[in-house]
Amino acid sequence: MSDTNVPKANISVTARDHEVTEALLHESDRGCVLLGAALLDEALEETLRAAFRNDAAARRDVQSLFKAAYAPLRSFAVKAQLAFALGLISRRVFDRITIIRQLRNAFAHSHGHLDFQLPSIKDQLDVMIGAAGAPREEDEQFIELPKMKVRRGHLTARLAFALCVSRTEGGIKFGEELQAKYNPIPRIAAEVDQSRKRTPQKR
Repeated sequence: MSDTNVPKANISVTARDHEVTEALLHESDRGCVLLGAALLDEALEETLRAAFRNDAAARRDVQSLFKAAYAPLRSFAVKAQLAFALGLISRRVFDRITIIRQLRNAFAHSHGHLDFQLPSIKDQLDVMIGAAGAPREEDEQFIELPKMKVRRGHLTARLAFALCVSRTEGGIKFGEELQAKYNPIPRIAAEVDQSRKRTPQKR
């Protein structure tokens, strides 16, 4: 597949950016991380499914990869690793997913208070999105922020995280679009199976 035939990712602000960002901003820092990770996990599954066969003969086997007990692709980490290994997501997207997954684990398994201002959490955020810095005029223009009683610096960090989740989801979905358009393997495999069914077996 030549680079000239591959569409460029659209980096303009989309309706999905608004939808994801507004949903995450309504959450606490913990809820923001957990929901953001869940959205990316779901996007990875959809993108991987686009790379797999979807014909009737294979549908149950593909489903078992994700949903069966001890399914190999139930893990968020494994989904991301496989998507990266197959070239469905870029290194940058994979690295962001890895940090979001680590944050998800930290927030999900901690019984104490965690938020985006804690040094250990802030360090990971800074690696992923850069220091949040002072509120910017474009932050206000991007979305009508919900009314929340929260420190402004907190909101800025949460907004930056939410935007990063939305753009990371977009990077994952871009891989799904490429698979649907350029990957002929699922279709060919299904056609081969159908051809074999129609061809009498020689004894």
